[in-house]
Amino acid sequence: MLFYSRNESEIQFLMNRAYFEAGIGRVATALALLRDLGKEFPSNPSVCFAESTILRDYAGKGIEARGLFQKTYRLAFARPGNGRLLWYASFSAVFLCGSREEMNEWIHIARKHIPLDQTVDRNKIDELSTLLSRGTPIAGVLASQLRLGAVTPVVNVSDGMDAAVLEILLNCDLTENQKIDFRLRRAMTLRALDAAAERRHQTRGEMLPPQERVALLEALAEMERLIAADGYEAQYWNYKSAWCVLLRRPQDAILAAERAIALRPSNYPRPYLNIAASHWMLGRDAEALATVRLAATHAVSSTEPDVHATIRECTSKYGSPRQELRDWCPHLMALVAAARRSTATTPAARRMVTPRSWARAHTSVKASSMVLASREATRSSSQA
Repeated sequence: MLFYSRNESEIQFLMNRAYFEAGIGRVATALALLRDLGKEFPSNPSVCFAESTILRDYAGKGIEARGLFQKTYRLAFARPGNGRLLWYASFSAVFLCGSREEMNEWIHIARKHIPLDQTVDRNKIDELSTLLSRGTPIAGVLASQLRLGAVTPVVNVSDGMDAAVLEILLNCDLTENQKIDFRLRRAMTLRALDAAAERRHQTRGEMLPPQERVALLEALAEMERLIAADGYEAQYWNYKSAWCVLLRRPQDAILAAERAIALRPSNYPRPYLNIAASHWMLGRDAEALATVRLAATHAVSSTEPDVHATIRECTSKYGSPRQELRDWCPHLMALVAAARRSTATTPAARRMVTPRSWARAHTSVKASSMVLASREATRSSSQA
């Protein structure tokens, strides 16, 4: 809820903030910011374009992004001086069209706005137009854009663009086998997007919250559609289990892993590792360790290079006492004391950091230690 009104001079700053948030993995935060901004400035095409770009590149949502690119074009067309935005929006909309007629229409629109010196963009449009003129079905035209497709790619697109195009492609006229293949590819591409966001968070020493994992939530939805089409493939259930672990849904992860084990009862350690991680998440340390040891018995003949390393890592983690946050409080207090001694030798630092600020830091760490100790005691008594 906003308690103040924003003006148009703030739009560019807020859009830059949204792009920054998406770039560091906070996609849900970025989209929420842009949607709030869109409600305040519904006729601003730049806000609409920013939302459509983030949906395509970071969430892999092609249908929603296509509608917003087309909306951006209409808003920009109604406001003079938006030539560059007309170019960007119409060009982006071309590659997400769901029918031959729609793509021909947007190719015609885009050609009017792409500058004559932008030969790369014009060539991309011409290649699509050539495919259409040869009578290529829209599914074939869309598949030609995929980096992993059988046809040479028209554009060197990102994982987000791949996932967006695949969503459009899945709504075309395909055989059941093609749908399964493309759906699995989209799910794995979305997971690759999520893994990239996770790495960015890990670089900063942060956990990636489930609500920010927009691409993974979409990947899980695709995997559930795959399971609905073919519920007898153990790998699909295992993927669902692993992704539920990442989304911190341990009960769902256990159920999916048990289904994978029922379908492939031997020489398949991955579901056991997902069950072990779920037990650990639920505070069942003994069950987690026992399950990872069971996974080791199923990994004896496994040729997967990282399974044995994962089992060793999990055995060490689940077999050791948990590291609680309160265990770090003495180290933080020592760090505060060391920082205080360091600033005491620097006149400029002494002027910036007052005795009161050191007292606040010391009190804050001490209070945090007491709160964490109290929570741990409460958790232990509730499990007894």
